[in-house]
Amino acid sequence: MTVVDAPLDYRRLRAPAENRATLFVPPLNACNALFQANRQRRLASTAQVAGQTLAEFSRSAQRELLELALRYTSGYVDIPEPPPTRELALILTGHQPQLFHPGVWLKNFVASNLARQANAWAINLIIDSDTIRSAAIRVPSGTAAEPGLQLVPFDETTDEVPFEERTVRDFGSWATFSCRVRQTMAQMLAHPLIAEFWPFATAAARETNRLGQSLARARHQTEAAWGLETLELPLSSVAKGRCFARFAWQILQRLPDFQRIHNESLREYRRLHRLRGATHPVPDLVAAESRLETPFWVWNCGSPLRRRLALESTKNGWRFYDGMDGNRFASIRRTSDPEAFADQWQDLARDGWRIRPRALITTLYARSCLGDLFIHGIGGAKYDQVTDRIMALFLGIAPPGYLVTTATAQLPISARDTRGEDVRRVERDLRDLRWVPESYLSGTEPVAAEAQRLIEQKQQWIRRAAVASAERKRRCLAIRDLSAQLQPFVADRRHALCLEHERVVAGAARTRLLRGREFAFPLFPGDFLRSLLLELSADRP
Repeated sequence: MTVVDAPLDYRRLRAPAENRATLFVPPLNACNALFQANRQRRLASTAQVAGQTLAEFSRSAQRELLELALRYTSGYVDIPEPPPTRELALILTGHQPQLFHPGVWLKNFVASNLARQANAWAINLIIDSDTIRSAAIRVPSGTAAEPGLQLVPFDETTDEVPFEERTVRDFGSWATFSCRVRQTMAQMLAHPLIAEFWPFATAAARETNRLGQSLARARHQTEAAWGLETLELPLSSVAKGRCFARFAWQILQRLPDFQRIHNESLREYRRLHRLRGATHPVPDLVAAESRLETPFWVWNCGSPLRRRLALESTKNGWRFYDGMDGNRFASIRRTSDPEAFADQWQDLARDGWRIRPRALITTLYARSCLGDLFIHGIGGAKYDQVTDRIMALFLGIAPPGYLVTTATAQLPISARDTRGEDVRRVERDLRDLRWVPESYLSGTEPVAAEAQRLIEQKQQWIRRAAVASAERKRRCLAIRDLSAQLQPFVADRRHALCLEHERVVAGAARTRLLRGREFAFPLFPGDFLRSLLLELSADRP
């Protein structure tokens, strides 16, 4: 792809349907070459970022990120001494601090493995600028023969606020969460990971009182106990750094250009994917009178309602607003010096204002300036097709390649599976019984004389040629009427099929429930999940 043309390519990405199946695009054994190619491309780039070459800016940003991640992670995990030959090279991934399913967790295992192979650092970005929508998880209940689902909360429900600001509100619910989960699924699975995992979360909540940070810390401590070598850092810490402030300056000083490229890229994505909705994969950036919407979120720590950051240009500077129709909360001097801008950016943080990147900017910055290889899930990979085009047209950078990975892991519950084809088979038999009942009356048992007479009449009509439209209609109605007259002779067969249909429909529903891929990782047995994820993340030809 050339930087001039920057076309979008349609990529069909689907989660694997089968248990223990994985998706790797490109294959794992091609990732080291992709990692090296990304590094060489960055070194050869002539693009300028915040007054420096991409290579110079990236090196500063990587050093800042690594220092922050080492400081943050060492606060709760013992970090092994790195070998003296380890380079300043980063493999990144990221996700919201949630109790996600194992297919999402696989990214961290892959990052650890690839970093070992490349003599690099693996860092997981905790996307704490996103909002928390639910403080509960779905837990299987009942028995394998008669399963159900229960929503088990770990905290009280509140208004949607960013993870960065969300505190634990109900310590009673938090403290008993593990016990309630295990009781709910007691007849399904023994020894779920939640028993060993949740004490880490409880200890972190007592120390930090931050819900998302506590969940992420517990997960990372589990990873460390399982032998993974990764660092962690909240996105909020990245956004407070001077390098990110300088990157934001690059966008804000050319905001009209950025808006145009951003919206044109979205329109091209929607055209290519035949999407009609105006919010997929993300909404356009809008302009209203003198205000321009920026690709950042904003809120105040005293009132953590996330709003779209809007900017208004004046003769000598910029005015910042908390929303397109919101109030002005700050004015910043216009400057051609990104370092001077970074000073003002950090002053806003000291005044309690949180300015955080939205999704496309998060990966735009992470992939172009921070990571030598970024590991995406399916969702992030889809919208990053837009990011690629923005990166090329706005920054003048040939977009670095990234890895897409996920997996399907089902809870190891012993149960008889009923699949969709079983339901379709019975429904096909019921349909045939209605329209061709004679096929069920032509076996070895003698057919009643009346039924035989009706079958013969039906065959005569079937063999009868019909040319005119009226004659074809008369023929069709006669065949349909004779099929209806044959129904009493197959009543017993219909009754048996109806009973079987009820059974297979119930069984298919049970299978869908028990074999879903979205169950939270702490519900799986720890030894089972550890072995599975280490196996799936291994580099295989």
